[in-house]
Amino acid sequence: MAKNAIDDNGVLYLYNKIKGDIPTHVSDLTNDANYQTALEVANAINTAIGGLSIPAKVSDLSNDANYQSATQVQAAINTAIAGIDNLHFDWSHQELPQTGESNVIYAIPTGDTSDPYDFYVWNSTSSTFIRLDFEIDMSSYMKTSDIHWMTNAEIDALLD
Repeated sequence: MAKNAIDDNGVLYLYNKIKGDIPTHVSDLTNDANYQTALEVANAINTAIGGLSIPAKVSDLSNDANYQSATQVQAAINTAIAGIDNLHFDWSHQELPQTGESNVIYAIPTGDTSDPYDFYVWNSTSSTFIRLDFEIDMSSYMKTSDIHWMTNAEIDALLD
């Protein structure tokens, strides 16, 4: 039984016969699945966005987390500072005393030249010291060993 076949020339001839029937653009096809064009999608998005009310400022939002405004924060700071009477550093102790005093920041030497002091405040509610976690960089300050004490002769030389 003979089978039908075509060679290269037959393929070219067949292509030329049917090429006008082969779609070359999506728009040439039947839209049986209701796909939308880019313009239809853009119009749908613009319609949806047009119905939205997007806040332009934080104050337009609902403050459901009780965030504070700059004015409220400053007022809280001012109130806290007003409650501090005579806050000062105490540099006189080599170690923490048994109990502390309110409004005193205790500077306790550490022996570490890069971080020479730990700072503590007394918590009268729990009767404990609380370490403050900050450092004061004193490396740029003059040390006693950096001072040249002038002799009387050097003073006299300055005045001559």
